[in-house]
Amino acid sequence: GPPSSTFHGRDVFAPAAAHLSTGADPERLGPEIEGDQIVELTLPRPARRGDSLRGHVLHVDRFGNLITNLPNDDLPPSPRVSISGVTVPMLSPSYDAVGAGELLASLGSGGTLEIAVRDGSASERLGVDRDEEVEVTPSPGAAAWPSTESA
Repeated sequence: GPPSSTFHGRDVFAPAAAHLSTGADPERLGPEIEGDQIVELTLPRPARRGDSLRGHVLHVDRFGNLITNLPNDDLPPSPRVSISGVTVPMLSPSYDAVGAGELLASLGSGGTLEIAVRDGSASERLGVDRDEEVEVTPSPGAAAWPSTESA
């Protein structure tokens, strides 16, 4: 069928990559476009300020999980996550590490920090949506940042 309007990775890019990997002619994929027709997606970048790393919620998934722009690799070993006046004191290794309805922060499979509620919606619970600021600091008494470079 025709490509979905939301799943370009599945419906457009994967078949195009498969086509190109066989050595097929790129012109068979469609007309060439000019460079000025390409739109660059600019996402907000996290910023280090003193002892904190600040970022934003980029996406709220269908479960109400908050997907941030804070890379997992840039987090301190024991991060304390604050959003909308609420603090999540530590990372949870899994959803079942907290009780039903409890707020948690986790290292998301997409490579960034995620905030969720077990068996619930973090977006609804916190009353937040995209662009909400998220702040990460080392937990008191924990090791500081992995590097001194700014994000």
